[in-house]
Amino acid sequence: MIRPTHIGILAIDVYLPAQKVLQKDLEETDKCHGKYTQGLGQESMCFTTDREDVVSMALTVVDSLLEKWDIEPNCIGRLEVGTESCIDRSKSIKSHLCRLFQRAGNTSLEGVDCVHGCFGATAAVLNSVAWVESSGWDGRLALVVATDVALYEPESAARATGGCGSVAILIGPEAPLSFDPAWRSCFSMHSDEFCKPAGHQSPYPIVDGPATITQFLKASEECYKTLTRKVVTQSEPRRNTCYHYFNTSGELQNQQFQLITCPLLVYPKIQVGNSYTACVWMGLAGLLEAEAGPSMKMQEGTRLLLFSFGSGVMAAMLGLVCTACTGPSSKYRLQLLSEKIRLRERISKQRIVLPGVYNSASDLVRLSYQVARSYEPASSIESLDPGTYYLDKIDDRACRHYLRKPL
Repeated sequence: MIRPTHIGILAIDVYLPAQKVLQKDLEETDKCHGKYTQGLGQESMCFTTDREDVVSMALTVVDSLLEKWDIEPNCIGRLEVGTESCIDRSKSIKSHLCRLFQRAGNTSLEGVDCVHGCFGATAAVLNSVAWVESSGWDGRLALVVATDVALYEPESAARATGGCGSVAILIGPEAPLSFDPAWRSCFSMHSDEFCKPAGHQSPYPIVDGPATITQFLKASEECYKTLTRKVVTQSEPRRNTCYHYFNTSGELQNQQFQLITCPLLVYPKIQVGNSYTACVWMGLAGLLEAEAGPSMKMQEGTRLLLFSFGSGVMAAMLGLVCTACTGPSSKYRLQLLSEKIRLRERISKQRIVLPGVYNSASDLVRLSYQVARSYEPASSIESLDPGTYYLDKIDDRACRHYLRKPL
C-alpha cells in the first residue's frame, strides 16, 4: 500500500439543537445588564431539552455527514468520540453510534471514546491522524465526533456560559485541510480547577473559574513557546487562528483578538456558547464556511493555527495547511466544504425562547441525569427537525433508547 500523504480533514459537519436563549434576556432576568453580552461577548446560548443528549446529537451529526457527502458506511474504519459529558462510566458513546454502521454490515471499526474536559475531541483527532499514518491503517477513513452539553448550576456565576453541540470530522489522506506535523505542540499538567467526580449526581461541573483562566494562559504560553522552538517563522499562521476560547480585556486587545480570529467566532462562539470538546472544531467549521467559499480567502498554502485547551490540564497547538486535492479524495474540496456546513443557516433558524423556558428545560435535563431508571422524557419532539435523533426513554435497566424523527 502506498503510504498516505496530506492527512487531515476531508469533511466536517455541525449539529445544534433547535432552540436557544438570548443573553440579553438572561441579563434582564438576572438583573446584571451588560454582564453576558458585553462582559462575555455573547449574544445567545444553545441548550437541549430532556429529549436530546450527547448520544442523540452525535447520532444526528454523523447521519447528517454521511448523507451530505454520500459516504458509504463501510468506507469508515475508525470511529472515535471526544466528550466530557459521559452518560455512562462503562459504555462508550461510540458504541451507540455503531448502530449507524451495523445496518450496512460494518462492524469493523477501531476507536473508542476520549474523555477529557474540552480536550477529548482534539485527542480523538490526533489519534485518528496517527491511525491513518500508521502501518495498521487499512485504507479506510476515520470519523471523529465531538459532542457535549455544557450546563451549569442555576444562579451560579457560570450559568450563562453554557451551550451544546456536536461536530463530525472526517479524517483521511489527500485532504484539503491537512495537519502539518512540524506545527504541533502540547502542554499537560495536573490541576483540579474543573471536574465532574464519580458520585456527583448532577450534570453540573465543580468549577474554579479564576484558576481555569490562570491555567489557560499558562497552557497557551507554554504551547506557543514549544511551537516557536520548532518553527522558524511565525508570521504566516496569524491570518486565521482558531482559539478554543479566550477572555481578554481592553479595547485594543479586543480589536487585535477579533482581527486574527473573526469571522470564525462570530457564529460558533457568540451565538452558540460553550460546547466543550466541540468548541474549537465548531470554530474551525465557522471559519471554513466564511472564508473557504466564494470569497476564496483561503487558498492553497494558507496556514491555520488552532489552540485547544482542556481544564485538568491538557492543551495543544495544531497547524493546518490548505492543500490541493488530488487522487481518490478529490471530491473533498474547500469550497464544497464551505457550502455543505451551513452553520449560519442552522443558527438563523433556531427558535428563541425566554429564560423561563430555558430554566424549565434545564431542570428536566438535570432530572434525566438523576433518575437512574424508568425515565420518560417530558419535552415534546415537535420542535425537532426531521431526521433528528432523540431520547425515547430510559428503561428499568437504566439503558437509554433513541429514535429518529421521520424525514
